[in-house]
Amino acid sequence: MKYLGKRSVSSFLRKTVNIIWYISLVLIVPNVVMLFSPTVFSNIREFLITILYEIAFIAFLIIIYQLRKIFKSLTLKEPFTMENVKSFRIIGISIIFIGLFDLIYNVSNYGINGFYILHLDEQGISSRCGVVIFLFLGIMALVLGEIFKSAIEIKEENNLTI
Repeated sequence: MKYLGKRSVSSFLRKTVNIIWYISLVLIVPNVVMLFSPTVFSNIREFLITILYEIAFIAFLIIIYQLRKIFKSLTLKEPFTMENVKSFRIIGISIIFIGLFDLIYNVSNYGINGFYILHLDEQGISSRCGVVIFLFLGIMALVLGEIFKSAIEIKEENNLTI
């Protein structure tokens, strides 16, 4: 199985991310319309949650856009570029931001007691700790960016010694 280049896993993922990108662009219209809904302005809490939701959606679009750039470079068999390092950093920060939005949303809806890792009741097992997952994934993206940066530095050193 090929991971880089044309007709590879990265090429398939690039196409998949492109489809998600275009679907997301279509979804911008209902999001903008929702901003001007009369119910949004009915109370300040609902308005602030809607604004946070819109900002989180923009962060999602930023993540998808950066993934498009990364998968394009993987398809071209050029993964170790400073552009990818920058993309991983942007993705990491965006994911962490979405996690903070999730925390704000859950605390505003359920209070501080609404944050739990595992909860067992008559409906089954549930969890409301999305912020932890988002923080973990965001930090992982930041670490990947640093790994790519180190790989670029090693590659440049290697090119100088040849």
